[in-house]
Amino acid sequence: MWRLAYSIPLWLTYCAVTGPLWIVGALIIPPLACARAWELRPSWAYADKRPVMCWRVRLIDRVWGNAEDGVTGAVWYRDLHADWSETRCAIMWSAFRNPTNNTRFWPGVNPKIDPRRIHYVGDFDAEQQARDTGRFSWSLTWQGVFAGLRVIVPVRGSLYRLWCGWKLRPSDRAGIDPNDYRFPRCGFAIQVKRIGD
Repeated sequence: MWRLAYSIPLWLTYCAVTGPLWIVGALIIPPLACARAWELRPSWAYADKRPVMCWRVRLIDRVWGNAEDGVTGAVWYRDLHADWSETRCAIMWSAFRNPTNNTRFWPGVNPKIDPRRIHYVGDFDAEQQARDTGRFSWSLTWQGVFAGLRVIVPVRGSLYRLWCGWKLRPSDRAGIDPNDYRFPRCGFAIQVKRIGD
């Protein structure tokens, strides 16, 4: 578990660098959203050039934009919050749910997944293992210095996932689909999420 020992300081360093950017985003995104300072453009990060809403100021978009789903939120998110205005969706999505989302495309900070360099310990498919057994499951996956820990915990009939570090998975050893959101670069997360029963 020495990989976990060096990963924790690396994760804390990542958070120390991006944390101030999260705070700045929480301050600048609301006025940008109120001014509807976005425009529809092809995604610069994905080969399919999907049209997404981007912040008009490209420097702001490179940090606080969302080249995958746009600054006003993914379709599922907008549907979930159909009673919200587009402005509120943009604020909640870009400032709080996905702060500094486009930093995941920064080279040197986030890796391009290379199946030949993926290694792991723990369960190959931690979520499926927890579903099948009803017990705690985990995996630590790494590529070079980039590592991600997934912990699946059953609580009262539901499963909760803690994902800390880069969003690497053991299955990345077999390759990664070009349509996977992690294909351009693998982002970082500290996330606790209910993933179902």
